[in-house]
Amino acid sequence: MHKDIFNDIIAVNDFSDATKIPLLNEVLSEYPCCHLIRIMYIKSLYINKDSEFEQELLISSAYISDRGNLHRVIHGLDQALQLTIKHSFAPLTNMKDDISKEDLIEQFIHSEPVIGRIADKENTSFSGKTDELAKKSITDNDDFTSETLAEIYVKQGNIKKAIKIYEKLSLKNPEKSSYFAAKLEKIKKI
Repeated sequence: MHKDIFNDIIAVNDFSDATKIPLLNEVLSEYPCCHLIRIMYIKSLYINKDSEFEQELLISSAYISDRGNLHRVIHGLDQALQLTIKHSFAPLTNMKDDISKEDLIEQFIHSEPVIGRIADKENTSFSGKTDELAKKSITDNDDFTSETLAEIYVKQGNIKKAIKIYEKLSLKNPEKSSYFAAKLEKIKKI
């Protein structure tokens, strides 16, 4: 389909013309994920009371993320469709067929596109808690005691922490207290 024909469909915005349905269907088959074309196609089917409307509505509802916009357009609130057309295809109508890649990139850069912020720092669920969570992550938790952890502390040179863990292990496991006492003596000599 030629760009000129599609631009005419957008410019006229008369969905009661049943001759546009095959043209929109042709564009839709080329670009099935284009929300605007889907909305225009569904609107044309609805206004012309086409038998395909129900089936296409079910299919389109899977493709279109804003089903509220689809509902508004179908039921006569064309302002939503006008805004969608205006914002989606304004750059397309000014394009030339023979535009080079470099010119297209320059045009994109000069349009100064902006990606908005999702949420402010104050609105996030972690605000105020991040400092507290960071402090907790670096503090020692005395609940974790194991011989392996004590050996890791010895290898890291944290002798005081290793001694503390071996003492706790000795108290928790009285049957191994002589074993842990020997380990403590060996560490204290380091």
